[in-house]
Amino acid sequence: MSGYAAGLVGFAAHRVLNPAFFALSDARTPMLVSLSSIAVNILFPLLLLRVWHIGFLALALTSALAVVMESLPAGGMFAAQTGRIGRALFAE
Repeated sequence: MSGYAAGLVGFAAHRVLNPAFFALSDARTPMLVSLSSIAVNILFPLLLLRVWHIGFLALALTSALAVVMESLPAGGMFAAQTGRIGRALFAE
């Protein structure tokens, strides 16, 4: 469970950002970002299991890493499209 805990913030951001893109009628961006997440989910378990011999913790860590690596670029792309992330938090 501790391996999955590392990705909780990324998972929450993912759950907010994907519907936000769909609300902007942009289904292409979440799809492209998800493809990169799939690549991470395939490659990193092989690396962690075979090279570092972590075991089943590797599967949880890679799931957490994949969702974080999916939400970070999605957040940046959303901010570039709308210019609203960050400004709303510190608005006067």
